[in-house]
Amino acid sequence: MTEHPPGTILVISGDLARYTAFTMSFLAVVKPQGSTSSWVTSADIAENLNEGIRHMTGEWVWILGDDHVFHPDTLLKLLAHQVPAVFPVCCHRKPPCAPIIYREQTTDGRYHYWPPADLPLSGLIQVAGGSGAGFLVQRYVLEALGDPWFEVGKLSGRHLEEDTYFQQKIRQAGYPISCDLDTWIGHITPAAVWPVRTEQGWSAQ
Repeated sequence: MTEHPPGTILVISGDLARYTAFTMSFLAVVKPQGSTSSWVTSADIAENLNEGIRHMTGEWVWILGDDHVFHPDTLLKLLAHQVPAVFPVCCHRKPPCAPIIYREQTTDGRYHYWPPADLPLSGLIQVAGGSGAGFLVQRYVLEALGDPWFEVGKLSGRHLEEDTYFQQKIRQAGYPISCDLDTWIGHITPAAVWPVRTEQGWSAQ
């Protein structure tokens, strides 16, 4: 197994993990030796994420929500790319449950989804942004951006999420954002929504 430097897994949750499925995934995840875990509550997600990063250890931060499930090797697969920032495929909870991957951001700040029919079926692609679920970012990127990393109310239109603005700042600093189409995270509803790829394109189940 390729050795990777240690880092910090940052979990966004309530006082306790909301979903047993997340806890089971989290306990099973394979991580580099010396890595640490930190839990932040969701009352003020942006500030709590900032506080978590201020106290990070190691060379990377992997951001998770406690409404996701994933395979034990998910983190190692993302680390193996050795890119500034990368995330796995994650779908919306609600139908049509399309992958949360943005192809572009227009000058008015709006993000436009990558149509599932146009998405490649495999590989590492550069994107404008996407799901904050399982978002992996290297320490040197965070140091280049500076504190605060996450802020709210900074984008026009409907995309006001702190993670989307964070991703915009990464790109503006000159670092690419990648999506690993071969690594997936499930989004928990009454059942997990998983990405599915066939010769006809992307869908979810």
